[in-house]
Amino acid sequence: MLFGLFGNKNKAGRTLSRLANVKLYTSRDKAGFSFGAVVRQTPRATATVCFQVENPDEIDSGQIWDWEQAISEDESVIATSYTVDATGSYMAVTFKQVNKAERKDSNEALTRLAAQLPDFYEFGEVVSTPMTEEQIYKRLAKAVDTTTGQWPELKVDTVKETTATITFDDVAAVSFDVMDDGDLDALLRELVLEGELAGVARWTRIFRPGSEKEENDPGRHSGVLTVAAATSVSQIEDAAATLIGELSAVERLRVRRIYGRQMAGFLAGLGIGELVWDAEKVTV
Repeated sequence: MLFGLFGNKNKAGRTLSRLANVKLYTSRDKAGFSFGAVVRQTPRATATVCFQVENPDEIDSGQIWDWEQAISEDESVIATSYTVDATGSYMAVTFKQVNKAERKDSNEALTRLAAQLPDFYEFGEVVSTPMTEEQIYKRLAKAVDTTTGQWPELKVDTVKETTATITFDDVAAVSFDVMDDGDLDALLRELVLEGELAGVARWTRIFRPGSEKEENDPGRHSGVLTVAAATSVSQIEDAAATLIGELSAVERLRVRRIYGRQMAGFLAGLGIGELVWDAEKVTV
């Protein structure tokens, strides 16, 4: 049974419902690098930029924490993410569109981001470069084992979402919400990159800056753990159970399946600006 996960359909492909009306723009920052920006107007007006990390083997949880804290000094930042999977390591920053001019004309937001973007990827020991519009789109398509068309269309015939899993044609996936801390973050990055299931698992650490209304609020961490592969749902469930079985009993208490929001969880785990906490509507 299909659950209306697709929006528009035509000969070029289909649009996932949570990507309907999401725009992908391109611009160039003050350092001369082209970058893509994923722009949303609902449920809130945001722009997300992505970076590919060039030296992931040299990055630890402490360095990611320092980057998050430095980034969050910009009051327009509402979330950051750091993702690892078999294809590499990625960072992303999601900004709110700060005024009516930016919400009316996305070029206004792009102009602001272009001026400050190098400050986000030229940081300490972290070596990264902005991802282009094409790279962001291809990363999304690769995650569901298909090819690109015209953004945001994907060449996928069927998507089936249950309360507990999601499938894109032959690709089955399950995503979990993780109450993250530094030790668990380091362990999940190691398991995803070097463990028995390296190649089918993806770990995304998410940081939400502290509230401006509360003094000394350090912000909060969470994460999305996704297991996905071109296999059956039962096999992907077994793979997920094996991966989570590598955690201690206490650590497993911090991992919860994202029930009823598997589409949002899958996209959030890609670090392209989808925020699971904004997915108020259960999709099945």
